[in-house]
Amino acid sequence: MRQFVIRLASVSIAVLAYFAGVVDCRAQSSPAKPKPGVTNTYWITSKLIRTTRHNQTRQVVVYTPPGYYDPANAQTRYPVVYLLHGAPGNPTNFVKFGKWDSYTNQLIDDDKIAPAIWVAPDGNYVGDPHGDSEWVNSVDGRDLFEDFVANDIVLWTDQHFRTIPTAQARIIGGVSEGGYGAVNIALHRPKVFGMVLALSGYYTNDGSGWARPIMGHDVAFLTSNSPLDYIVDIPASANSPLKGMKFYLGAGDNEKHYADQTRQMATALSARGVNETTDFQPGKHGWILWGRLFADGLMALLPGPQEQAPDSDIYSNVSQP
Repeated sequence: MRQFVIRLASVSIAVLAYFAGVVDCRAQSSPAKPKPGVTNTYWITSKLIRTTRHNQTRQVVVYTPPGYYDPANAQTRYPVVYLLHGAPGNPTNFVKFGKWDSYTNQLIDDDKIAPAIWVAPDGNYVGDPHGDSEWVNSVDGRDLFEDFVANDIVLWTDQHFRTIPTAQARIIGGVSEGGYGAVNIALHRPKVFGMVLALSGYYTNDGSGWARPIMGHDVAFLTSNSPLDYIVDIPASANSPLKGMKFYLGAGDNEKHYADQTRQMATALSARGVNETTDFQPGKHGWILWGRLFADGLMALLPGPQEQAPDSDIYSNVSQP
């Protein structure tokens, strides 16, 4: 079911078991109630990854949509977009450089997407000066970034915000290293994340360059974290763990390696009957390109109310559990 530069008409909803895990994760501060449609910073702890010498917490940037704190919406639950930054980078990049909060506000105001929360955690690896964690569980087992995202961050978000706690209401996305991380984690965790928004990612990982400290040299480990290598072992059948997932893969048409690997990833997904949209636009590896792709990706995966199918109730008011 391969599609190129299109808008999906609806978002399917599958009632899946609520993801639950045992984590040691708590909010470290109680900031003032966020204003609608803006971002706020929180700090959490986790036993899954190291913190820096002088900072024992991890930063998480959270965007809440317009109307989130309106009493009239007190029972409304929202889908969540989990955003993974690149390297070097940090979670504030999505606001400081990308202006993605402004993009999201405008898309919601124009009814082009349904209101959603997005959450951007800090994925910097303290064992490398560039912070390049690759968003993987390290080969030495010391820093479990994939578990940190799929366990701690998801559970913390579900506990502190009015989310729709199902895989089909969770998008995992990112740019560059974060685009790779989003696809890798989603393929490993299809029961946690049902949709993917990967921009300018790469999908084979040989652990070279900045990735070496966390990836090591183990061939089996590298293969298990190279989506283009291990996806061939995922069955293309009605019982596939990827059935029902949606992927939006974007890249610049002159990004060379990133564009080539995006095409290869799209072909591999399509061969397994996975619903994927591939979007190539003019631009270089950076925030101008990513802003356009981010907006198009949200419209593909989170269509506005007027574009939803009559039987889709993913964004309707849902009672608190």
